[in-house]
Amino acid sequence: MKSDFVNSINHEFQTPLSAIIVANKTLGKDQVKDNKEMVASLTGVISRQAERLNSLFKQVIDITMMNESTLQKESVMVEGLLKDVVDDYMIQADNRQIEISFKETGAQHTVLLDRFWVTTMIVNIIENGIKYNTSAIKRISIFTTETDKKLTVHIVDNGVGISAGDFKNIFDKFYRSTKSIDNKAVKGLGLGLYYTKQCIEAHRWQLQVDTVEKSGTDFSIIIPL
Repeated sequence: MKSDFVNSINHEFQTPLSAIIVANKTLGKDQVKDNKEMVASLTGVISRQAERLNSLFKQVIDITMMNESTLQKESVMVEGLLKDVVDDYMIQADNRQIEISFKETGAQHTVLLDRFWVTTMIVNIIENGIKYNTSAIKRISIFTTETDKKLTVHIVDNGVGISAGDFKNIFDKFYRSTKSIDNKAVKGLGLGLYYTKQCIEAHRWQLQVDTVEKSGTDFSIIIPL
C-alpha cells in the first residue's frame, strides 16, 4: 500500500512541475520579457499548474478511493479545458518532436465534472500516445463531436496502436505492455489508463477505444449532455 501510494503521487507530480519549471525559465528570456501577450500566457500556465499541484497535495490519497461520491464537480466548459491542457503540455514538450493540436469548432459545451481528475485523464492518454510512438513526429489530435445529445472527446495519436494481446489488460492497475519502442522498454508505472477507467466510471461516462496496430489509436470519451 505504501509503495502504491508513493508511485501514484510521484506519477502525478511530474507533469505540473515540468510545466512550471519550463514556463518560469522561458519568462527569464529577454525576448519574452517585453512581449506582454507571451508573458500573460506563461504566467497563466504557471498559475494553472500551481493550482493543480495544490489540488494534488489536498488529494494525497490512493487513486482507488476515487468514486462518484468523492468527485468535486463544477460546471466546466469542455473546449476551454482541452485547450488549456494542450497549451500547458506543449510548454514542456518543446523541441521534443511532438505536435499536439486541439481543433476548435467554436462550439461550447458546459458539463458538470471534476476538473482535477478529467485533466489527469486527458494528460495520461496524451502521454500514452507519445510513449508508444515511433513516428518521426509524434502527433496527438484532439477534437470534439456531438451526436444524439452526447459530446465525444476524441484523442487520436499516430503511435504503434494496441495489440490484441495487450488490449484486454490495458486498464489493469500497473499493467504495462511488454513491447519495446525503438528497442527500449517503455518507462512508466502502468497507472495512466487505470486512472482513465476510474475517472470514466466515476463520472458515469463511456470510453471507446479504436486502434490499429502500427497506425495509431483513437480514445473517445463519450459524455451525455
